[in-house]
Amino acid sequence: MNQAEAGQLVGVLAAGYPQWQVTKETVAVWADLMSDLDFVETRSVVRTWLLTEDRPPSPAAIRRGLASGKGLTAPSRATAWAEVRKGISTSETNQKPAFSHPAVSKAVEAIGWWEIRTSSNLDTLRSQFWKVYEEYARDLDRDVLTTQQLSLGGGERKSIEGVHASSQT
Repeated sequence: MNQAEAGQLVGVLAAGYPQWQVTKETVAVWADLMSDLDFVETRSVVRTWLLTEDRPPSPAAIRRGLASGKGLTAPSRATAWAEVRKGISTSETNQKPAFSHPAVSKAVEAIGWWEIRTSSNLDTLRSQFWKVYEEYARDLDRDVLTTQQLSLGGGERKSIEGVHASSQT
């Protein structure tokens, strides 16, 4: 996205949120922080934001919406736990199933698949899982939001400053 396109998006947001004070600096910051994103995809996220939110977004909120729409962010902790519970009931006794997101896999690894499978106190285990999972999800989501992975379709990632980032597993 270029400066003019960023200006268009900020203009639409300013029209939708008349109380939002937009300056040249606002447009410059948005252009800088959105330079790696596709204008058409980002415009769609802005439109959804205008339809669903009462306050203007930050660039981070728009990046998060775009990442979420592409399935690049971690699922909610409840969704992740439901996936683990389904894995308990459908997988072979010693075989850990494949999970939909690396944060789920990392949290399961941290606690231990065998411990999860054989636990007699799933309420306590769920609480432990959620705590571990949230840390992994936050870190992996931050990595997605601060790299060009959003514009590269989830493949090779470059930081928004242009330095290559390591591949996500």
